[in-house]
Amino acid sequence: MNMKGGVRVGKDISAQETSASEGTRLPQAYENTQWAQCISPPPRARTQEALGIMKVESLKENRDFKRLYYRGQSVVGGCMVLYVMPNRLGVNRLGITASTKIGCAVKRNRARRRLKECYRALGLRQGLDIVVVARARAVTAPFTAIEKEMRSLFYKLKML
Repeated sequence: MNMKGGVRVGKDISAQETSASEGTRLPQAYENTQWAQCISPPPRARTQEALGIMKVESLKENRDFKRLYYRGQSVVGGCMVLYVMPNRLGVNRLGITASTKIGCAVKRNRARRRLKECYRALGLRQGLDIVVVARARAVTAPFTAIEKEMRSLFYKLKML
């Protein structure tokens, strides 16, 4: 080996191909048929409609929330406050707010998910804008209690 600029330089490698020996084994597609039989087809795509999950339209604009706060009917419960007002769209739109008083982001998101799932289970008439303001009890209360309370609040508003 020669030293060139402080770096060892080895022997030049030939660019010619060497013949493969007889014992060389290259993998082939589906060579092992037992393994190929174990492969299952990919799962079929499932839509929310096929699973029976109702899609919830959401309120996104600040002006829609303010309109409900000032003009909508409201009712107060232990886990939530509901604001409801008819819209002209023919579909329900839901907005859920959870203040930092509830806790960290994990707790706020948990409260939102629980309230949204309770709303899905109700099956309200269409054409309403709804804002649900989560309270701290929405995080710790049993799911059945939240569901029962939401049903009773909508009943008070004569929406059920």
